[in-house]
Amino acid sequence: MNELRDAHVRQTIYKNCFQSKGPFETVHCVSFQPREWKDNQDRVVTERWDVCGQEWLFLAVLDGSHFGPQTATCTSRALPTYIRKKLRAYVEGVGGRLDRTNLNQHEA
Repeated sequence: MNELRDAHVRQTIYKNCFQSKGPFETVHCVSFQPREWKDNQDRVVTERWDVCGQEWLFLAVLDGSHFGPQTATCTSRALPTYIRKKLRAYVEGVGGRLDRTNLNQHEA
C-alpha cells in the first residue's frame, strides 16, 4: 500500500513540476505547485551579464500566484533589463569597478 501511495505522490509531483536548466551548468531549478489543478505560475530568470568588465550572475524567481502568470511573465522580461541598466550606470558612476573598497567610498 505504501508503494502505491509513494508512486501516486511521485506522479503528482511530476505532473505539477516546472523544471529548467539555466544557461549555466551550475544553475538548475525545480518548482511545483502543491495542488494538481493549478498551473505553475512561477517564472525563473537566469542571466549572465558583463558590466564594465566584471561578470555578474542575475537570478530571479517570480511568483505569479498573486497577480497572475501574465504579470510574472511580463516582469521576467522587463525587470532584468531595468536592473542591468541601473547597475551599469551605478558601476560607471563609481569608476567602472564595483568592489568593497570603492563601494565603501561611495556608500551605495
